Amino acid sequence: MDNLPKKITIIGVGLIGGSIALGLKMHLASKITIVGLCSRIERTQKAKELGIIDEVIDLHAQPLGLRLVTLIILATPVEETIKLLKFLSKIKFKNCLIIDVGSTKEFVINAAKQLLGPNISFIGTHPMAGSDSSGFENADPFLFQNKPWIICPAENIIKEQLKLVEALIKILGAKKMIMRDAKHDQFTAFASHLSLVISSILISTVAKQRQWRKIAQIASTGFRDTTRLASHNPRMKTDIVLSNKENLIKALNATRIEIDRFIEVLHSGNTDNLFNYFNQTKIIRDNWLSTYFN
Repeated sequence: MDNLPKKITIIGVGLIGGSIALGLKMHLASKITIVGLCSRIERTQKAKELGIIDEVIDLHAQPLGLRLVTLIILATPVEETIKLLKFLSKIKFKNCLIIDVGSTKEFVINAAKQLLGPNISFIGTHPMAGSDSSGFENADPFLFQNKPWIICPAENIIKEQLKLVEALIKILGAKKMIMRDAKHDQFTAFASHLSLVISSILISTVAKQRQWRKIAQIASTGFRDTTRLASHNPRMKTDIVLSNKENLIKALNATRIEIDRFIEVLHSGNTDNLFNYFNQTKIIRDNWLSTYFN
């Protein structure tokens, strides 16, 4: 894509950042150079050895080297993203676009508005893709294929910069969606964050039973699949839910109401009511899968 810079900096080369790097390198090959940074410099060196990134940057040792950078992708937990925005705001960029790929948007976008100067633009984005396996060792160039990638642009965004982000998303095979940051956080509380929390609640509920060790021996694929997200990075989960707390509380309250409703259906012992409940949820899920996962 002609409007993409030939050198892109990715701060946070983990699962998502590493997958972005691999996807860009797969499609653009020698036309793109990926400069990267992980949580630790030794991890960054390993990412380079594995060919995930092409160059290593140490923010604190080489801050002046960032002045000419025109595109930075922040692929870090929300709390770390805020710290990075504070750090980057002190660098005198000539002209730079920063995008993030975090799971909550309103909190980060508001911080960017307050922190960043006139020579730094910011666009909040969120690829709806991931895995319960973290680290660049699990990076996948096809991770974003046919997945929604949400863009939450500011009202005064420069059109060329928005086109650049759209080009990046297209290269990685994702489907762009434009959305206001507040709406994004409302929707992802139900579509994503609720599952993160419920999986942990389910594990905690079952593990607190006196016979947990016996239960664990007979638990199989159903329990494994339903609780998969409990293995998600705890630090990242903590940042996600705290930065979208109010929306998540609403989603959890809605879940509590639905659990109470199901308990009433179960108490009634009415076979037709139970069948209808299960049948309705099956139809809803089957329609969702056939519409969005084909």
